[in-house]
Amino acid sequence: RKLAPVEYTTMENSAAQHMGLEAGDLLLSLDGVALSSCDELDALLAASPASARLEFSLLRDSQQVTLSFVPQEGV
Repeated sequence: RKLAPVEYTTMENSAAQHMGLEAGDLLLSLDGVALSSCDELDALLAASPASARLEFSLLRDSQQVTLSFVPQEGV
């Protein structure tokens, strides 16, 4: 299976923005699981335990960045 970075867009006051994502970020993995689609990302987030700390690996402005966050309900 060929994996490609997932480009994520953010909207004002969205869950992605609260996680620290910015428009144009290329998501590489979530907790070490390589991402190939936004649907896959949504499924991994939905399957994660509430209040679990998660880590994104992403490319931002050609630099690899790791973001750590705890998903919040209702955001």
